Amino acid sequence: MRPSRLLCTVALCAAACTSPKGTYITGAELSQRERASDSALATSGNESGANVALAAALSGRDRSGLSPERQAQRDAFDGRAIALSRRREDHARSLAELELRRARAAVEQASAIAGEEMAVAQAERDQRVAAEDVRHFDEVEQARRLAESELELRGSADGLLETREELAQLEMMYKDSDLGDATAEIVLSRTRRRLQRAEDGHHLREQRAAELATITLPRERERLALELAAKTVALENSKRAAEQGRMQRDQALRDFEFDARKQVRELDDIARDELLLNREIDRWERQLAVDSAAAASAAAAGGPP
Repeated sequence: MRPSRLLCTVALCAAACTSPKGTYITGAELSQRERASDSALATSGNESGANVALAAALSGRDRSGLSPERQAQRDAFDGRAIALSRRREDHARSLAELELRRARAAVEQASAIAGEEMAVAQAERDQRVAAEDVRHFDEVEQARRLAESELELRGSADGLLETREELAQLEMMYKDSDLGDATAEIVLSRTRRRLQRAEDGHHLREQRAAELATITLPRERERLALELAAKTVALENSKRAAEQGRMQRDQALRDFEFDARKQVRELDDIARDELLLNREIDRWERQLAVDSAAAASAAAAGGPP
């Protein structure tokens, strides 16, 4: 991390004493001059005085070699670096959660699409069957049931007519017959009762035929038409529901894309802030080196020649 680099720079600047004229020297030259000065310090009071002045100049620094003001600046850099590190961690977690939500949404959307397609297919089948029922009723069922009713009514009328003819024949036959009145009356009464039943049955069949043509079949036709209308509405609703689901899925995808772009922008912002922080640290380190060199030069110049 860059703040650790600051410590190294401070240590280097504190150790890199300049010459009495304040010119900068390299690390190798510094090592040579330190070795040369070690022997000279033992016998030279002037060099000892310079070291005392340098120690006094650095007395305001903490153990890391930085002044309280510089220490506060370095702490600020450390805080910003920690904040950026946490932003990166939060960004990585948000990105992972986004991918998890995207994968979960993909599964849910696939299930929703399958359900919507099945619902539309079922609604189309129901509507088709209802339409076929109406067409079959109009083209086949209604005419067939009317024909059956007419055939049954005609059979009833024929049976009634035959029974009447039979009664007439019996009356003619028993009119000139030698049979007793009791026998003739029994036969004629039986035929008359059968004729009455035939007339009553024929009358009921006429009523049922009229009801079939005027009430039953029209109501069945109306029921089939209403079922067809309901199935058509259900089909349209299923298609609208599928379209609504598609729009919601498109919106969800747009939201995911927007969130993904936000994550990219956030990562770019973090990288930019890190670059700005590094630049500020570089400027701060260069200024620290200049200030340290100036302080060391002033401390060295303050001693006796």
